[in-house]
Amino acid sequence: MTKLFSVLLSLPLLCQVFPGIAEAAATDRALLSLFCAPGAIAGTTCKRARSYPDSEGRRCDVTLKPERQQGRFLASSNPLLLVSYGSGCEPHATDFGGAVVFEQVGGAYKFRGFQPGMQVDECVISTTRNEAQDVLVCLTGHMGQGVVETGVARVGFANASGGPSRCPMIFCCRPRTRREPT
Repeated sequence: MTKLFSVLLSLPLLCQVFPGIAEAAATDRALLSLFCAPGAIAGTTCKRARSYPDSEGRRCDVTLKPERQQGRFLASSNPLLLVSYGSGCEPHATDFGGAVVFEQVGGAYKFRGFQPGMQVDECVISTTRNEAQDVLVCLTGHMGQGVVETGVARVGFANASGGPSRCPMIFCCRPRTRREPT
């Protein structure tokens, strides 16, 4: 009991020493609450995500990762926030996750959809000449059965009139695939 008491007393001190951790946790919880019931949120994980694509009645978990990209990817639209996630409902073919799309409206975010398989871990944002729209360019890669495939892709964005946003990848360059030595 005394250990629990000392841990509880040290939490405010830890939050003062590491404010970024507390802020990140609060931000993740706010984002998760847009597609997850409050009782199903544990840390950065939603245990039962609503509106998960192709879930076929399964309870799909979504764990937010720290990798994020934000920009004005649709001309004459609000900024979009893309957050990488992992999920037990995704197969190896989609690298066990993807990206969650949020739209910033005023000072708040709105959930716009899931993009399974889209990884935003290694991306850069480029502003076009007219600066009305940003461009997201990502390194892509996958390894399956000893074959490594990499590429560079420009992420295209399409607004689905209030529904989930679609973000197909347009491959700019795909080097030859190579087999890993065994």
